[in-house]
Amino acid sequence: HKPSLLIKTLTLFVEILWWIGIIFALIQLFFTPILLLRAVQHHITALPFQIFMYFFPFKTLGLPGVMMMSTSSMLIWAIFLWIVWHLRKLMRSIKQGKIFIPDNPNRIRRIAYAVFLWAPIEILFYSAIFRGFPTNMVPLIPISGMPVRVFFELIFFGLAILVIAEVFQRGVKLQQEQDLTV
Repeated sequence: HKPSLLIKTLTLFVEILWWIGIIFALIQLFFTPILLLRAVQHHITALPFQIFMYFFPFKTLGLPGVMMMSTSSMLIWAIFLWIVWHLRKLMRSIKQGKIFIPDNPNRIRRIAYAVFLWAPIEILFYSAIFRGFPTNMVPLIPISGMPVRVFFELIFFGLAILVIAEVFQRGVKLQQEQDLTV
């Protein structure tokens, strides 16, 4: 069984996402202590901090804001890597022609549960980020409703993924029945 071009492309894309996720998670781990130090000490002249502040010019978040932003960001990266890990396993089994095996619906369900977990953490992350915007931008943020919209989008995607998991579960049952009749 030779995988199609689409399967090969998706497998490559998932692998790229995996390595990008690892790189950005390591960057997050690198910058978290710098952000925490910045919250405790108001003036740091270290080059990594100056580079970070150039790209993310937040006002002082304070220690609670920095801790909330850093913790939620690290959790988001962990969830992202968990999702991509299961996508990699799913793509490997599909590439091998093992589509309707009992493991695949479980992998898809785990992805859906991770998306459900991601939703409230995303609210915490945006709350911390919005706290860091200049004061004159604060009134625009509640009007946009971005954190709430993202929350409901993630819940919707999680539900859609659960439906796909159920379809795969039915496919597994059909495959098992077919294997028994042959």
